[in-house]
Amino acid sequence: MTEELDALREARSAYAEGRNVMRLFRDRDPAARNSSDAVLISYDLQSGSYRQALEDPEHRERVERYWGGVARVLNDYATDSMLEAGCGEATTLLPVLSRLDAPPARVAAFDLAWSRIAHARAHAHEFDVPTPELFVGDLFAMPVRDGAFDLVWTSHALEPNGGREREALTELARVAREWIVLFEPSYELGSAGTREHIEEHGYVRGLPATAEALGLEVVRHELLPETASPVNETQVLVLRKPHAPAASSADWHACPRCRGELQALKGALFCAADGLVYPLVDGIPVLSPQNGIVASSFAEDLTAG
Repeated sequence: MTEELDALREARSAYAEGRNVMRLFRDRDPAARNSSDAVLISYDLQSGSYRQALEDPEHRERVERYWGGVARVLNDYATDSMLEAGCGEATTLLPVLSRLDAPPARVAAFDLAWSRIAHARAHAHEFDVPTPELFVGDLFAMPVRDGAFDLVWTSHALEPNGGREREALTELARVAREWIVLFEPSYELGSAGTREHIEEHGYVRGLPATAEALGLEVVRHELLPETASPVNETQVLVLRKPHAPAASSADWHACPRCRGELQALKGALFCAADGLVYPLVDGIPVLSPQNGIVASSFAEDLTAG
């Protein structure tokens, strides 16, 4: 625990000095590359920066084109339910929803960092769309039932997880009923500058081949014309599960450890199967595996008398 706190404090100092936090973690342990802890701490420290960046007219013009490109693709796959994995501050999700011809009736989104989800909730007040169901979760252990959402998508959320492509796609395919739509960097289709950028930062690569190896159908694979950065070009990769199961119930929540039922109880979410309690922090469900509190007696009435 002391070592973890030291790393967190060092990361906070590095961020305050304008240094690259992800690089700090890679320098500490090159073998870890972009570990989950590095991603979590880096992204949480950056919380609010994406919303703030929208105040720059030149940046906003670029990302507005990107939002339009993403919406154009998603319009081709109209569904009743949608999940964005790794939504950050929802600076892509919310404007994309406002641009869809027929937004899904049920929309949820999560991120690894609580602070980013808190910013996403605040950002939602700026849009005339229903606020998505927002929660904290881990891309590699989603607190979501199998096949719970018709379509699951990402926008540069897989990006920092180079080397874990198979794990990520397996989990995305598990929670998707039919469609997986990825807007991620492309080593295969990108320019020399993009490939160099991906190599330098340890970003994902080989997603189409990995998807095919998992038995997913590659329906579409192309560069998004509205890419926001010329050295981090975005691919559109649309995948389809070959045998879509029947639509799931509206209750999509599941324990991230055992995928069992979560019961709303005493202001928290309780997994009776594992005896774990997941907290709500300022109303936001915190459903990462490491946040489960061992409390087997939580459902019992243990009040005095």
